[in-house]
Amino acid sequence: MKMYLYDFLEMFDGALPVAVYVNDEEDPIWEGRLFDVPWWVAKLELDYDNGYGRPVDYREKFEDDKPGLVIYTKE
Repeated sequence: MKMYLYDFLEMFDGALPVAVYVNDEEDPIWEGRLFDVPWWVAKLELDYDNGYGRPVDYREKFEDDKPGLVIYTKE
């Protein structure tokens, strides 16, 4: 079963900072607040085979030593 970023967003809402990566790229394709994720990013499929074992990774010290999320997707 495929799961897309918008599926995650329906279950989790907040103002956490987030960085979204696609296809093992070095730089994120989008950065901002979780509730501001644009539709073109939300339509991407979550990447469970990214080498980290999960598509969403919580970081205690993400931005300015505050918590945030790193999200791995694929096209």
